[in-house]
Parts: sequence; structure tokens; C-alpha cells
Amino acid sequence: MFVLKLDFDFGLNEKQNPEKAIPQQIVFNWVRFAITQKYKDGLQGGLLRTWGRLQRKFEKAVDDKDSSLNLESAEKDMIQKAFNDGEKVKFPVDAAKVVMEIQDAIDNLKEETA
Repeated sequence: MFVLKLDFDFGLNEKQNPEKAIPQQIVFNWVRFAITQKYKDGLQGGLLRTWGRLQRKFEKAVDDKDSSLNLESAEKDMIQKAFNDGEKVKFPVDAAKVVMEIQDAIDNLKEETA
């Protein structure tokens, strides 16, 4: 099990976050962005199942305002591969501050035992 931090203090002003999205929603939005960029032609099989599980977990984390998200190995790998695919996944320049905080958390995921 890997634990992804969700309770970031991004320090966004009203112009940068006009909808006043909570950090959990911001993380989910950027993970979804990276996944959809990497898999532009869609998903099937195991990848589709993995993304479906991730969507449910993120939606629950947003609803519950959870401070972290427990990830299985396949879920962690999917997110890391999307964020680290510099050929297919290009983030907007203005998002660098937020995306890099999320990227650092993703790159430094450590396995935790129960």
C-alpha cells in the first residue's frame, strides 16, 4: 500500500483558483489530466479497471476531504507513468507550481505496511 498526500497548501489566490477547489479536487484534476494526456486513445482491460478504481477513490477522498489516498501498486504505477511521460504528457506552463508539488509527492511514494 502506498499513501499519496492530498492535503496540500498550494497557496493559490482567487485568480488562480476561482472555483475555490479544495486541494483534494485539485490533485484529482491534475492526475486526471495526466492520465487523459497519456492515454489519449482510451483505456482497456487492466488499465481501465485500475483507472476506474482510482476515480472512485479520488471521488470519495474529495467528498470526505481526506488528507491522503491509499494506492495499490498498479494504481501508483499508473499515476507515476502518466506524470513522468514527458513525451505524451505536457502540463500548462502556469500550472508548474501546483503540478510540481503533486509530482514530488508522487515520485516519493513509499510502500507502507499495515
